[in-house]
Amino acid sequence: MQLVKNVLCQLGEVLAAFPDSSVPAEHIDVMEFAVASSLPTETFEKKCRVPSVISDVLVEVVNKGSVVEEPATSAVHEDSGDVLGLADANAESTDPSQSSSQSATVKLRVDAERIDAVLNLVGELVIGKSMLMQNLSEFEKRFTKDPLQAKFADAMAFQARVLNDLQKSVMKIRMVPVEQLFRRFPRLVRDVAKACGKEIALQFSGEETDLDKSILDTLAEPLSHLVRNSVDHGIETPEHRLAAGKPPQGTIRLNAFHQGNQIVIECSDDGAGIDRYKLVSRAVASQ
Repeated sequence: MQLVKNVLCQLGEVLAAFPDSSVPAEHIDVMEFAVASSLPTETFEKKCRVPSVISDVLVEVVNKGSVVEEPATSAVHEDSGDVLGLADANAESTDPSQSSSQSATVKLRVDAERIDAVLNLVGELVIGKSMLMQNLSEFEKRFTKDPLQAKFADAMAFQARVLNDLQKSVMKIRMVPVEQLFRRFPRLVRDVAKACGKEIALQFSGEETDLDKSILDTLAEPLSHLVRNSVDHGIETPEHRLAAGKPPQGTIRLNAFHQGNQIVIECSDDGAGIDRYKLVSRAVASQ
Protein backbone atom coordinates (compact mmCIF):
# COMPACT_ATOMS: atom_id res chain seq x y z
CA MET A 1 0.00 0.00 0.00
CA GLN A 2 2.82 2.40 0.84
CA LEU A 3 4.42 1.80 -2.56
CA VAL A 4 1.24 2.80 -4.40
CA LYS A 5 0.67 5.77 -2.09
CA ASN A 6 4.18 7.02 -2.88
CA VAL A 7 3.32 6.93 -6.58
CA LEU A 8 0.05 8.80 -6.05
CA CYS A 9 1.79 11.47 -3.94
CA GLN A 10 3.84 12.29 -7.02
CA LEU A 11 0.67 12.80 -9.08
CA GLY A 12 -1.29 14.98 -6.69
CA GLU A 13 -2.53 15.39 -3.13
CA VAL A 14 -3.75 12.19 -1.50
CA LEU A 15 -6.90 13.23 0.35
CA ALA A 16 -7.95 9.89 1.79
CA ALA A 17 -6.99 6.22 1.76
CA PHE A 18 -8.81 2.99 2.56
CA PRO A 19 -7.98 0.74 4.28
CA ASP A 20 -5.52 2.41 6.63
CA SER A 21 -1.89 1.36 6.97
CA SER A 22 -2.64 -0.84 10.00
CA VAL A 23 -4.29 -3.52 7.83
CA PRO A 24 -1.82 -6.27 6.80
CA ALA A 25 -1.03 -6.34 3.07
CA GLU A 26 -2.19 -9.93 2.64
CA HIS A 27 -5.62 -9.00 4.00
CA ILE A 28 -6.16 -6.21 1.47
CA ASP A 29 -8.21 -7.06 -1.61
CA VAL A 30 -8.99 -3.55 -2.83
CA MET A 31 -7.41 -0.22 -1.89
CA GLU A 32 -9.11 3.13 -2.42
CA PHE A 33 -7.49 6.56 -2.62
CA ALA A 34 -9.01 9.99 -3.09
CA VAL A 35 -6.53 12.15 -5.02
CA ALA A 36 -6.75 15.82 -5.97
CA SER A 37 -4.85 16.42 -9.20
CA SER A 38 -4.97 18.30 -12.47
CA LEU A 39 -3.35 15.43 -14.36
CA PRO A 40 -5.38 13.38 -16.87
CA THR A 41 -6.70 9.94 -15.99
CA GLU A 42 -4.28 8.35 -18.46
CA THR A 43 -1.39 9.45 -16.26
CA PHE A 44 -2.91 7.71 -13.25
CA GLU A 45 -3.55 4.55 -15.24
CA LYS A 46 0.04 4.47 -16.47
CA LYS A 47 1.83 5.37 -13.23
CA CYS A 48 -0.24 3.09 -10.98
CA ARG A 49 0.56 -0.08 -12.93
CA VAL A 50 3.33 -1.10 -10.55
CA PRO A 51 5.10 -4.13 -12.09
CA SER A 52 4.60 -7.42 -10.23
CA VAL A 53 2.19 -5.75 -7.78
CA ILE A 54 -0.72 -4.24 -9.72
CA SER A 55 -2.65 -6.12 -12.37
CA ASP A 56 -5.20 -3.52 -13.46
CA VAL A 57 -6.22 0.09 -12.86
CA LEU A 58 -9.61 1.81 -13.08
CA VAL A 59 -9.89 5.62 -12.78
CA GLU A 60 -13.01 7.76 -12.73
CA VAL A 61 -13.01 11.53 -12.31
CA VAL A 62 -15.14 13.78 -10.14
CA ASN A 63 -15.12 17.43 -11.12
CA LYS A 64 -14.65 20.02 -8.42
CA GLY A 65 -17.96 20.98 -6.86
CA SER A 66 -19.89 17.93 -8.03
CA VAL A 67 -21.77 15.79 -5.56
CA VAL A 68 -20.44 12.27 -5.35
CA GLU A 69 -22.37 9.32 -4.04
CA GLU A 70 -20.63 6.29 -2.59
CA PRO A 71 -18.79 4.45 -5.40
CA ALA A 72 -20.36 1.26 -6.69
CA THR A 73 -17.55 -1.18 -6.07
CA SER A 74 -19.27 -4.56 -6.29
CA ALA A 75 -18.25 -4.99 -9.91
CA VAL A 76 -14.62 -4.66 -8.97
CA HIS A 77 -14.96 -7.36 -6.34
CA GLU A 78 -17.05 -9.76 -8.40
CA ASP A 79 -15.63 -9.43 -11.88
CA SER A 80 -11.94 -8.89 -11.13
CA GLY A 81 -10.14 -11.86 -9.74
CA ASP A 82 -6.86 -10.04 -9.20
CA VAL A 83 -7.47 -6.36 -9.68
CA LEU A 84 -6.04 -3.09 -8.55
CA GLY A 85 -8.48 -0.34 -9.38
CA LEU A 86 -9.06 3.40 -9.14
CA ALA A 87 -12.75 4.24 -9.08
CA ASP A 88 -15.32 6.98 -8.49
CA ALA A 89 -19.00 7.13 -9.29
CA ASN A 90 -21.59 9.40 -10.95
CA ALA A 91 -19.20 12.05 -12.24
CA GLU A 92 -20.95 14.42 -14.67
CA SER A 93 -17.92 14.59 -16.93
CA THR A 94 -14.70 12.63 -17.32
CA ASP A 95 -12.95 15.36 -19.28
CA PRO A 96 -10.04 16.55 -17.11
CA SER A 97 -9.77 19.78 -19.10
CA GLN A 98 -13.08 21.00 -17.66
CA SER A 99 -11.62 21.45 -14.18
CA SER A 100 -8.24 22.45 -12.85
CA SER A 101 -8.74 20.29 -9.77
CA GLN A 102 -10.13 16.77 -9.78
CA SER A 103 -10.75 14.13 -7.16
CA ALA A 104 -10.31 10.45 -7.88
CA THR A 105 -11.16 7.58 -5.58
CA VAL A 106 -8.65 4.79 -5.97
CA LYS A 107 -9.40 1.11 -5.46
CA LEU A 108 -6.50 -1.30 -5.34
CA ARG A 109 -6.33 -5.07 -5.09
CA VAL A 110 -2.87 -6.27 -4.13
CA ASP A 111 -1.58 -9.83 -4.16
CA ALA A 112 0.67 -10.51 -1.14
CA GLU A 113 2.75 -12.94 -3.19
CA ARG A 114 3.51 -10.17 -5.67
CA ILE A 115 4.68 -7.93 -2.84
CA ASP A 116 7.01 -10.71 -1.73
CA ALA A 117 8.26 -10.99 -5.31
CA VAL A 118 9.07 -7.28 -5.34
CA LEU A 119 10.92 -7.64 -2.04
CA ASN A 120 12.97 -10.48 -3.49
CA LEU A 121 13.78 -8.46 -6.60
CA VAL A 122 14.94 -5.55 -4.46
CA GLY A 123 17.22 -7.95 -2.62
CA GLU A 124 18.68 -9.07 -5.94
CA LEU A 125 19.26 -5.44 -6.89
CA VAL A 126 21.16 -4.87 -3.67
CA ILE A 127 23.41 -7.82 -4.48
CA GLY A 128 23.89 -6.47 -7.99
CA LYS A 129 24.86 -3.07 -6.58
CA SER A 130 27.55 -4.68 -4.43
CA MET A 131 28.95 -6.50 -7.47
CA LEU A 132 29.08 -3.27 -9.45
CA MET A 133 30.79 -1.45 -6.60
CA GLN A 134 33.45 -4.17 -6.42
CA ASN A 135 34.03 -4.00 -10.19
CA LEU A 136 34.25 -0.23 -10.04
CA SER A 137 36.86 -0.47 -7.30
CA GLU A 138 38.98 -2.81 -9.45
CA PHE A 139 38.57 -0.49 -12.44
CA GLU A 140 39.86 2.45 -10.40
CA LYS A 141 42.93 0.47 -9.35
CA ARG A 142 43.78 -0.53 -12.92
CA PHE A 143 42.99 2.76 -14.63
CA THR A 144 43.81 5.39 -12.05
CA LYS A 145 43.79 8.29 -14.52
CA ASP A 146 40.89 7.27 -16.72
CA PRO A 147 38.32 10.14 -16.97
CA LEU A 148 35.47 7.62 -16.91
CA GLN A 149 36.15 6.95 -13.24
CA ALA A 150 34.32 10.07 -12.07
CA LYS A 151 31.35 9.36 -14.36
CA PHE A 152 31.09 5.77 -13.13
CA ALA A 153 31.34 6.94 -9.52
CA ASP A 154 28.58 9.53 -9.98
CA ALA A 155 26.32 7.00 -11.69
CA MET A 156 26.89 4.44 -8.94
CA ALA A 157 26.23 7.01 -6.21
CA PHE A 158 22.95 7.99 -7.87
CA GLN A 159 21.94 4.35 -8.32
CA ALA A 160 22.78 3.61 -4.69
CA ARG A 161 20.59 6.48 -3.43
CA VAL A 162 17.63 5.45 -5.57
CA LEU A 163 17.99 1.79 -4.60
CA ASN A 164 18.22 2.70 -0.92
CA ASP A 165 14.98 4.73 -1.15
CA LEU A 166 13.30 1.91 -3.07
CA GLN A 167 14.37 -0.65 -0.49
CA LYS A 168 13.02 1.46 2.38
CA SER A 169 9.71 2.04 0.59
CA VAL A 170 9.21 -1.63 -0.24
CA MET A 171 10.14 -2.75 3.26
CA LYS A 172 7.44 -0.48 4.68
CA ILE A 173 4.81 -2.42 2.75
CA ARG A 174 5.09 -5.35 5.14
CA MET A 175 5.40 -3.22 8.28
CA VAL A 176 2.31 -3.10 10.49
CA PRO A 177 1.79 -1.61 13.97
CA VAL A 178 2.03 -3.92 16.97
CA GLU A 179 -1.51 -2.84 17.76
CA GLN A 180 -2.58 -5.48 15.22
CA LEU A 181 -1.21 -8.08 17.63
CA PHE A 182 -2.29 -6.43 20.89
CA ARG A 183 -5.93 -5.98 19.95
CA ARG A 184 -6.61 -9.72 20.01
CA PHE A 185 -5.92 -9.93 23.76
CA PRO A 186 -8.72 -7.93 25.48
CA ARG A 187 -11.24 -10.65 24.75
CA LEU A 188 -8.79 -13.38 25.79
CA VAL A 189 -8.13 -11.65 29.10
CA ARG A 190 -11.82 -11.00 29.69
CA ASP A 191 -12.87 -14.60 29.01
CA VAL A 192 -10.07 -16.24 31.02
CA ALA A 193 -10.46 -13.81 33.92
CA LYS A 194 -14.19 -14.51 34.06
CA ALA A 195 -13.55 -18.25 34.12
CA CYS A 196 -11.02 -17.81 36.95
CA GLY A 197 -13.21 -15.44 38.96
CA LYS A 198 -10.70 -12.59 38.71
CA GLU A 199 -10.89 -8.89 37.92
CA ILE A 200 -8.22 -7.85 35.44
CA ALA A 201 -7.58 -4.74 33.36
CA LEU A 202 -5.40 -4.87 30.24
CA GLN A 203 -3.24 -1.86 29.38
CA PHE A 204 -1.27 -1.14 26.18
CA SER A 205 1.67 1.11 25.40
CA GLY A 206 3.82 1.44 22.30
CA GLU A 207 1.13 -0.11 20.11
CA GLU A 208 2.11 2.23 17.25
CA THR A 209 5.51 0.49 17.00
CA ASP A 210 5.90 -1.03 13.52
CA LEU A 211 6.98 -4.63 12.99
CA ASP A 212 7.23 -6.96 10.02
CA LYS A 213 3.93 -8.80 9.51
CA SER A 214 5.56 -12.24 9.34
CA ILE A 215 7.30 -11.66 12.69
CA LEU A 216 4.06 -10.36 14.18
CA ASP A 217 2.27 -13.57 13.19
CA THR A 218 5.06 -15.66 14.73
CA LEU A 219 4.73 -13.82 18.04
CA ALA A 220 0.97 -14.26 18.34
CA GLU A 221 0.99 -17.74 19.90
CA PRO A 222 3.82 -17.31 22.46
CA LEU A 223 2.50 -13.91 23.56
CA SER A 224 -0.98 -15.37 23.97
CA HIS A 225 0.54 -18.03 26.21
CA LEU A 226 2.27 -15.38 28.35
CA VAL A 227 -0.91 -13.35 28.71
CA ARG A 228 -2.91 -16.43 29.64
CA ASN A 229 -0.31 -17.38 32.26
CA SER A 230 -0.55 -13.91 33.78
CA VAL A 231 -4.31 -14.32 34.12
CA ASP A 232 -4.24 -17.95 35.28
CA HIS A 233 -1.25 -17.92 37.61
CA GLY A 234 0.23 -14.43 37.95
CA ILE A 235 -2.65 -12.35 39.27
CA GLU A 236 -4.43 -13.33 42.46
CA THR A 237 -8.16 -13.49 43.08
CA PRO A 238 -9.82 -10.31 44.40
CA GLU A 239 -9.97 -11.80 47.91
CA HIS A 240 -6.25 -12.58 48.02
CA ARG A 241 -5.38 -9.16 46.59
CA LEU A 242 -7.45 -7.37 49.20
CA ALA A 243 -5.81 -9.46 51.94
CA ALA A 244 -2.42 -8.41 50.59
CA GLY A 245 -3.39 -4.75 50.59
CA LYS A 246 -3.83 -4.53 46.83
CA PRO A 247 -6.82 -3.28 44.83
CA PRO A 248 -9.16 -6.13 43.85
CA GLN A 249 -8.54 -5.56 40.15
CA GLY A 250 -5.23 -6.73 38.76
CA THR A 251 -3.44 -5.22 35.77
CA ILE A 252 -1.66 -6.78 32.81
CA ARG A 253 0.52 -4.51 30.66
CA LEU A 254 1.67 -5.09 27.09
CA ASN A 255 4.43 -2.77 25.95
CA ALA A 256 6.39 -2.50 22.70
CA PHE A 257 9.42 -0.28 22.14
CA HIS A 258 12.61 0.08 20.16
CA GLN A 259 15.90 -0.84 21.80
CA GLY A 260 18.79 -0.18 19.47
CA ASN A 261 18.05 -2.01 16.23
CA GLN A 262 15.66 -4.39 17.99
CA ILE A 263 12.01 -4.23 19.01
CA VAL A 264 11.12 -5.41 22.51
CA ILE A 265 7.64 -6.63 23.46
CA GLU A 266 6.99 -6.97 27.18
CA CYS A 267 4.19 -8.67 29.08
CA SER A 268 4.01 -7.77 32.78
CA ASP A 269 1.45 -7.83 35.59
CA ASP A 270 1.09 -6.62 39.18
CA GLY A 271 0.28 -10.05 40.57
CA ALA A 272 2.17 -12.12 43.12
CA GLY A 273 3.55 -14.32 40.36
CA ILE A 274 3.54 -18.08 39.96
CA ASP A 275 3.71 -20.10 43.16
CA ARG A 276 6.73 -22.26 42.41
CA TYR A 277 6.08 -24.70 45.27
CA LYS A 278 2.47 -25.18 44.18
CA LEU A 279 3.51 -25.64 40.56
CA VAL A 280 6.12 -28.27 41.42
CA SER A 281 3.65 -30.07 43.67
CA ARG A 282 1.11 -30.30 40.86
CA ALA A 283 3.76 -31.57 38.46
CA VAL A 284 4.82 -34.27 40.92
CA ALA A 285 1.20 -35.24 41.63
CA SER A 286 0.49 -35.65 37.94
CA GLN A 287 3.32 -38.18 37.48
